[in-house]
Amino acid sequence: MGDKAKTPAGAAGRAPTADRPSDIRNVVLVGHSGSGKTTLVEALAQTAGAVNRAGRVEDGGTVSDYDEIEHRQQRSVQLSLVPVGWDGYKINLLDTPGTPTSSGS
Repeated sequence: MGDKAKTPAGAAGRAPTADRPSDIRNVVLVGHSGSGKTTLVEALAQTAGAVNRAGRVEDGGTVSDYDEIEHRQQRSVQLSLVPVGWDGYKINLLDTPGTPTSSGS
């Protein structure tokens, strides 16, 4: 994947910036519930230096599953954006739920 972005590594929530739209990439992860989308986001965020350690869905410690209902159900219920920097690009990782949810969940 090339070299890490020139932006300093930081805690989740400290998003890298891009000066031009051509420096932004959006990556949407789509798949069935339990297929590993959130785990992949965690690994990519750690590799890019956006987080110090990859969280685990089972422990409720992932950067993209932050809501209490997601911790209880151990699955994503809403779209999450995790921005990372890599090789001068801002990459927006979009972690999608794998199971359709109703507003009453």
